[in-house]
Amino acid sequence: MALTEIKDFTYHILEKNKLIESYAEEIEKLKKQNASITDEQLASLETMRNVTVLTDEEWASFKKMFEKVHPGFLQRLKLNYPDLTAAETRYLAFTKLSFTPKEMASMLGVSAEAVRSIRFRLKKKLNVDDNNEIDRLANDV
Repeated sequence: MALTEIKDFTYHILEKNKLIESYAEEIEKLKKQNASITDEQLASLETMRNVTVLTDEEWASFKKMFEKVHPGFLQRLKLNYPDLTAAETRYLAFTKLSFTPKEMASMLGVSAEAVRSIRFRLKKKLNVDDNNEIDRLANDV
Protein backbone atom coordinates (compact mmCIF):
# COMPACT_ATOMS: atom_id res chain seq x y z
CA MET A 1 0.00 0.00 0.00
CA ALA A 2 2.72 2.49 0.98
CA LEU A 3 4.76 1.69 -2.11
CA THR A 4 1.70 2.34 -4.26
CA GLU A 5 1.14 5.66 -2.50
CA ILE A 6 4.69 6.86 -3.08
CA LYS A 7 4.62 5.73 -6.72
CA ASP A 8 1.31 7.54 -7.27
CA PHE A 9 2.65 10.67 -5.55
CA THR A 10 5.80 10.80 -7.65
CA TYR A 11 3.94 9.87 -10.83
CA HIS A 12 1.58 12.79 -10.30
CA ILE A 13 4.43 15.28 -9.89
CA LEU A 14 6.34 13.86 -12.86
CA GLU A 15 3.24 14.04 -15.08
CA LYS A 16 2.64 17.69 -14.11
CA ASN A 17 6.23 18.45 -15.01
CA LYS A 18 5.93 16.70 -18.38
CA LEU A 19 2.87 18.77 -19.19
CA ILE A 20 4.62 22.00 -18.28
CA GLU A 21 7.68 21.04 -20.29
CA SER A 22 5.48 20.40 -23.31
CA TYR A 23 4.01 23.89 -22.85
CA ALA A 24 7.51 25.31 -22.63
CA GLU A 25 8.51 23.54 -25.83
CA GLU A 26 5.45 24.91 -27.63
CA ILE A 27 6.28 28.43 -26.49
CA GLU A 28 9.86 28.00 -27.72
CA LYS A 29 8.56 26.82 -31.11
CA LEU A 30 6.25 29.83 -31.31
CA LYS A 31 9.11 32.17 -30.43
CA LYS A 32 11.23 30.66 -33.22
CA GLN A 33 8.35 31.20 -35.63
CA ASN A 34 8.32 34.85 -34.55
CA ALA A 35 4.87 34.49 -33.05
CA SER A 36 4.10 37.08 -30.45
CA ILE A 37 4.51 35.75 -26.94
CA THR A 38 3.44 38.13 -24.24
CA ASP A 39 5.31 38.76 -21.04
CA GLU A 40 2.19 37.55 -19.26
CA GLN A 41 2.38 34.18 -21.05
CA LEU A 42 6.04 33.79 -20.16
CA ALA A 43 5.32 34.73 -16.54
CA SER A 44 2.50 32.17 -16.43
CA LEU A 45 4.86 29.46 -17.68
CA GLU A 46 7.43 30.35 -15.03
CA THR A 47 4.72 30.27 -12.35
CA MET A 48 3.63 26.82 -13.51
CA ARG A 49 7.22 25.59 -13.35
CA ASN A 50 7.61 26.87 -9.80
CA VAL A 51 4.36 25.26 -8.68
CA THR A 52 5.41 21.78 -9.78
CA VAL A 53 8.69 21.71 -7.91
CA LEU A 54 8.65 19.46 -4.88
CA THR A 55 7.79 21.97 -2.16
CA ASP A 56 8.78 21.67 1.50
CA GLU A 57 5.26 20.52 2.31
CA GLU A 58 5.33 17.91 -0.45
CA TRP A 59 8.80 16.80 0.67
CA ALA A 60 7.40 16.26 4.18
CA SER A 61 4.58 14.15 2.71
CA PHE A 62 7.05 12.33 0.50
CA LYS A 63 9.27 11.55 3.50
CA LYS A 64 6.33 10.07 5.43
CA MET A 65 5.42 7.82 2.52
CA PHE A 66 9.07 6.98 1.90
CA GLU A 67 9.55 5.97 5.56
CA LYS A 68 6.60 3.58 5.29
CA VAL A 69 8.32 1.86 2.38
CA HIS A 70 11.89 2.11 3.73
CA PRO A 71 11.58 2.43 7.52
CA GLY A 72 14.51 4.17 9.20
CA PHE A 73 16.37 4.92 5.96
CA LEU A 74 16.51 8.68 6.42
CA GLN A 75 17.49 8.41 10.10
CA ARG A 76 20.26 5.89 9.32
CA LEU A 77 21.46 8.11 6.50
CA LYS A 78 21.66 11.12 8.82
CA LEU A 79 23.34 9.05 11.55
CA ASN A 80 25.91 7.49 9.21
CA TYR A 81 26.51 10.63 7.15
CA PRO A 82 25.68 13.69 9.28
CA ASP A 83 27.31 16.13 6.84
CA LEU A 84 24.92 15.40 3.97
CA THR A 85 23.03 18.39 2.64
CA ALA A 86 19.27 18.31 2.08
CA ALA A 87 19.87 17.99 -1.68
CA GLU A 88 22.21 15.04 -1.17
CA THR A 89 19.70 13.35 1.15
CA ARG A 90 16.95 13.80 -1.42
CA TYR A 91 19.25 12.47 -4.13
CA LEU A 92 19.94 9.31 -2.13
CA ALA A 93 16.25 8.81 -1.34
CA PHE A 94 15.39 9.15 -5.03
CA THR A 95 18.25 6.79 -5.90
CA LYS A 96 16.80 4.26 -3.45
CA LEU A 97 13.54 4.47 -5.44
CA SER A 98 15.49 3.96 -8.71
CA PHE A 99 14.64 7.40 -10.13
CA THR A 100 16.60 8.45 -13.17
CA PRO A 101 18.60 11.69 -13.01
CA LYS A 102 16.04 13.24 -15.38
CA GLU A 103 13.19 12.28 -13.03
CA MET A 104 15.14 13.66 -10.07
CA ALA A 105 15.73 16.92 -11.89
CA SER A 106 12.06 17.15 -12.74
CA MET A 107 10.97 16.47 -9.15
CA LEU A 108 13.37 19.05 -7.75
CA GLY A 109 12.85 21.66 -10.43
CA VAL A 110 16.52 21.75 -11.35
CA SER A 111 18.52 20.89 -14.43
CA ALA A 112 19.99 17.46 -15.11
CA GLU A 113 23.38 19.16 -14.73
CA ALA A 114 22.48 20.15 -11.16
CA VAL A 115 21.66 16.51 -10.39
CA ARG A 116 25.03 15.45 -11.84
CA SER A 117 26.70 18.05 -9.61
CA ILE A 118 24.98 16.61 -6.54
CA ARG A 119 26.20 13.13 -7.50
CA PHE A 120 29.74 14.47 -8.04
CA ARG A 121 29.75 16.19 -4.63
CA LEU A 122 28.49 12.99 -3.01
CA LYS A 123 31.25 10.93 -4.63
CA LYS A 124 33.83 13.42 -3.40
CA LYS A 125 32.31 13.70 0.10
CA LEU A 126 32.03 9.93 0.51
CA ASN A 127 35.40 9.32 -1.15
CA VAL A 128 34.13 6.91 -3.79
CA ASP A 129 35.25 6.64 -7.40
CA ASP A 130 32.56 4.53 -8.98
CA ASN A 131 29.07 5.87 -9.70
CA ASN A 132 27.67 2.46 -8.81
CA GLU A 133 29.02 2.83 -5.27
CA ILE A 134 26.55 5.69 -4.68
CA ASP A 135 23.72 3.42 -5.82
CA ARG A 136 24.96 0.59 -3.58
CA LEU A 137 25.23 2.97 -0.65
CA ALA A 138 21.64 4.11 -1.13
CA ASN A 139 20.49 0.50 -1.27
CA ASP A 140 22.53 -0.64 1.73
CA VAL A 141 21.64 2.11 4.20
